[in-house]
Amino acid sequence: MPLILNFVFFRILRQRFILWHAAAVLAMLTQTLVSSGLINRFVRLSVTELCLLSTLSWAFMVIATLRFFIDLIEPETLTARQRFAVELLCPWFLFWSGYYFFADGVLLPSVAPLYYMSFLPIIATLLATIVLSALRGSRLVWFQIVGWTPLMLLGIARNLSILGLTDAPLGMMVEQHFAIAFEVAVTTLGVAERIMTIRLQRDHALAEARFQANLALHDPLTGLFNRRAIEEKFDTLLRTGFHTMAALDIDHFKAINDTHGHAAGDEVLRAVGRALAGDKDILTVRLGGEEFLLLLRGEDALERAERLRQAIPSRVAKEHTGLRKLVTASMGVYRLDMTCGHVPSFTEVYTACDELLYAAKAAGRDCVRSNVSIAPLPTTRLELVG
Repeated sequence: MPLILNFVFFRILRQRFILWHAAAVLAMLTQTLVSSGLINRFVRLSVTELCLLSTLSWAFMVIATLRFFIDLIEPETLTARQRFAVELLCPWFLFWSGYYFFADGVLLPSVAPLYYMSFLPIIATLLATIVLSALRGSRLVWFQIVGWTPLMLLGIARNLSILGLTDAPLGMMVEQHFAIAFEVAVTTLGVAERIMTIRLQRDHALAEARFQANLALHDPLTGLFNRRAIEEKFDTLLRTGFHTMAALDIDHFKAINDTHGHAAGDEVLRAVGRALAGDKDILTVRLGGEEFLLLLRGEDALERAERLRQAIPSRVAKEHTGLRKLVTASMGVYRLDMTCGHVPSFTEVYTACDELLYAAKAAGRDCVRSNVSIAPLPTTRLELVG
């Protein structure tokens, strides 16, 4: 089951430690089948073949487990020296596994003692690495501590038996089966924990990236779009019918800052932003300072832009009763002629719109200038320019 889960995990999150754990589990499964004799129910193997398979499965299990450990534990809790020390254990054990299987003649009496003694540096290095990782705050290392304890105790007991310090049986196969099963179960939980941590970190990073991207396209004071958000998509907006641009400038805004302070000025800007709040047919932009921009679509775009401009004084007065004068705005409105064949750039349209805005200011402010005529609205001073 853990072997199947590893492949499921890998499809969710393609991390190398999952493959190493799958390799370790496969090696442990092979070792259990060989050492328990269950493999004989499926295939007929000679003693030499069984010995080779057992040795290879142990070697592969140890090496895959070491590589899994290096990739699993949080990077910040293992130093480069510790990682290198654990990596050296892989060729070390591979050598002694080869010695265990191929040594013969006068070397034969030393095979078992040296092979089992080769586990001692592995256990000592892992114990030191585990302790240091735990002291550095690793959460995942505790899964390894719990999962590896039975196997490490088994290895120590076997070495003591080799040295004649205990009469414990060298094989202890039943204990080995339980220790392997326990290790697989616990480390699989560690894999699941690591995957959840990585996914949470990835989701947080994606959310932060989306937030930063959103921040880059919005004005932090009013929450409206900024110029970059509109300019980058201007061609697309034209194709979807946004053929009218309106530039607004708050009249005598400097006097508001000088009289009431910059905090009050910021509140006025926020109120103006709310007064100009758009919908699916109106995009509202703060260009900077006291200047705003509207992109509109529809046949009545000019009239709707003027209604929004006229809503500014009442909206600001309602939200800020301490102001001495009504806050008004001047506006320049430019409607594109899309039948002429020329598709203008954002800069071209904005420049024409800005000229109309300055014409409105020169005419006394609190009025509109446009390149086309519209039906006058109540209390509106609207004139045609050009």
